[in-house]
Amino acid sequence: MYVESGVIKIVYPEQDVIVSLKNLHRDIIADPSVSEECIEEFVQRIMSIQQCNMGTVYPRLLSFEHNKTLSYPWVQAFFGVHLEVALIEHSNGRIQFLTPLQLVNRDGGLKGAKRQAVQNIRKLMSQVDTEQLLPTIWRVCHPEVLTSSLVLCLDEFEELTNVDGSIQFSIPCRGTLYFSMGDLQPVRCLIEDDFKREPYPISPDIFQTTSTMIRQFRHSWEGQ
Repeated sequence: MYVESGVIKIVYPEQDVIVSLKNLHRDIIADPSVSEECIEEFVQRIMSIQQCNMGTVYPRLLSFEHNKTLSYPWVQAFFGVHLEVALIEHSNGRIQFLTPLQLVNRDGGLKGAKRQAVQNIRKLMSQVDTEQLLPTIWRVCHPEVLTSSLVLCLDEFEELTNVDGSIQFSIPCRGTLYFSMGDLQPVRCLIEDDFKREPYPISPDIFQTTSTMIRQFRHSWEGQ
C-alpha cells in the first residue's frame, strides 16, 4: 500500500495507524530552538498510541534454537540448552512473538511484560482439565490454549501440592503438558505420538525438576 510522503505508518495486528509529520515539521521550522522539545512530545504521542494497541501477553515455551537470526523473538533459556521461553501477544484473535525492541517499548518494559505473562498464564489453569493417566501421572491437554506454558506454574497444580521430591514433566507440543511425581516413562509412547502428530511441536524429552526449582525460576524470571 502506498503511503504518502510526510507520514509514517505504525503497523499493529488489528489495524494500521497513519501519523502525519507535517505539524512536527512546521513547528520545528517555525522555531528551531524548540526542536528537541517538539520531537520528545511527538514521540510521547506515538508511545501513547502504542500503549492503547497492546494486547494480552503470555509466555510461550519453545525448543532451544542454537542458530538465532536477527529477526528471532526475545527468548530466555529454560532448562539450559533444551527449552526457552518467549513472550507472545494476543490481540483480536491474532498472535505475534514479541521482539526485544517491542518489549523495551512496552509500558513496564521487559520486567513488566514477564510479570503480566505469568499472571495471565496462571488464569488459564481454570480453563483446562487435568486427566489422571496412572496413579502418579497426569496430562493437561487443550489444543487451543498455551497449555505447555503452564509448566511455569507447575508447583501450583493441586496434584502436586506439598510434593517436595522430584517431579518429571514433558511438553511435546504447545497444547499438552504431562507431569508426574514419579516416572513418565510409562507414557513415553503417548508423549512421542503427541510430538509427532500434534501442531506446534516442542520437545519429546522428559525433564526432571522440583517444585522449588520451578518456583525459583518463576520468581527470578519475573524479577529480571
